[in-house]
Amino acid sequence: MNKVILYAFVGFLVSCVVLPGCLAVEKEKKMSEEKTVKHYKCPMKCTEEIFDKPGKCPNCGMELLLITEG
Repeated sequence: MNKVILYAFVGFLVSCVVLPGCLAVEKEKKMSEEKTVKHYKCPMKCTEEIFDKPGKCPNCGMELLLITEG
């Protein structure tokens, strides 16, 4: 009976240490994904405008290129 109580207590302590650490790692990963900012620009440089989404240049119709990330 004492072993059962000991194992339950050790399991409780481990879960109190391990679970918050796992949740913190998951939260940090999610925050870093949200911080990622992408900028796109026309490869022909027909406009100096910088876009935050991929697509086509409004002037020449070429696909915008990813110029920075982070």
